Amino acid sequence: MRILKPRYWYPYLRMSHALVDYPIYRPPHLRREADLTDDEAQENFDYFMKVKDRRLEMFLDWMWRKFQVRLSFKPESIDKFDQWARFYNGTIVTEGQYLISKSYQSYNPAWVGQFIGCNLMRDAGIYLGEYLIDKRPMIQWEIDKTYFSKFDVEEYDDELDAESDVDQDVVRYESGSYNTAVLRFPNGRADSILNLQMYNASNAEQHIFIDGFPGQGFYNSARTSVAQALFFHDLAPDSTCLTPDFSTCPIV
Repeated sequence: MRILKPRYWYPYLRMSHALVDYPIYRPPHLRREADLTDDEAQENFDYFMKVKDRRLEMFLDWMWRKFQVRLSFKPESIDKFDQWARFYNGTIVTEGQYLISKSYQSYNPAWVGQFIGCNLMRDAGIYLGEYLIDKRPMIQWEIDKTYFSKFDVEEYDDELDAESDVDQDVVRYESGSYNTAVLRFPNGRADSILNLQMYNASNAEQHIFIDGFPGQGFYNSARTSVAQALFFHDLAPDSTCLTPDFSTCPIV
C-alpha cells in the first residue's frame, strides 16, 4: 500500500470502513475488454447494461448512508460529488497509480481486498454517465469499436495488432478503450459519432481518480468534464466559437 500523507489519514480510515462489503462488479469475462473476442465483449457489455441501473441505485444509497451526500440528477449534485471526490481522492484505492490502472483496466489484481475501491469507481462512472444521459437523452451507452489510423499513431510499435482498411488504404489500430462500454452521441459539427472518453464505464473514473495521481493532492474535476461533454454535445454545426472555461460552464 502507498504510504499516505497525513492529510489522507482520516479520509482513508473513513473510506476503508465504508468500503467493507461493497458489492463486487463481476462481468462474465474478467480480462481487459480490448483483449476479448467480439462475442465475449458483447457479453460483458450486456452484463453492464443489465446491472447498471441497480448499481446506480445502490451507489446513490451508499453515498447517503456512508457519507450523508445526497446525489441526484440536479446540477448541484455534481458539485457535491466533486467536493466528496476531491476530499477522498487517493483513499479509494491506496496503491500506486500503475497498479490501480492495471487492476481497473484488466480486473487483475481482482477488485477485492485492497482493490475493492475499483467497484466504487465503476459505479461513480455510471452515475456521471447517467447524469449526462438525463440531460441529453440522445447520448447512449454503446461498445467502443474505435480505431486510429496509422497517421494518428506514428509513435506506435510496429508489433501492435493492426487491421488493414482497403477502402482508405491505411492501417488501423484499435483504440485503448476498444470493446469497452462508452457514451456516444451525434456531434453537432457533423453526423459522425463523438466518443466521450472521459465518461464511459471503464474510463470515466480513471480520468477522475487515477489520472489525477491518487494520494498526491491532484484531482481532475468531474464538473469540468461534465460541462465539457455537454458543450460539445450542443455545439452547432456552423459554430466557430472559442472553447470556453469549462470550470464555469453550466451543467444543465
